[in-house]
Amino acid sequence: MKKPLHIVDANKMAQPPLPAQPVQEPVDNDFFKNLAKQNPSPDQRPWVGLTEDELLHIGVATGLERAAAQMIEAKLKEKNT
Repeated sequence: MKKPLHIVDANKMAQPPLPAQPVQEPVDNDFFKNLAKQNPSPDQRPWVGLTEDELLHIGVATGLERAAAQMIEAKLKEKNT
């Protein structure tokens, strides 16, 4: 009795094994702290307040009085200097 012929799929032919992948080193828990140390932030720029024209434009655009815009500017200066 003859053995049946088998069709061989060229895509499934024996291929050499893939090389072993390198093991990833553990990630440092303080990665971002170390990054910040290596790249210090530039010196803080001096505060630049709004001009009278800018305060007026804000008042017209938002309906705020000049005093309200100045209070907002003062709070921003307090938080950023």
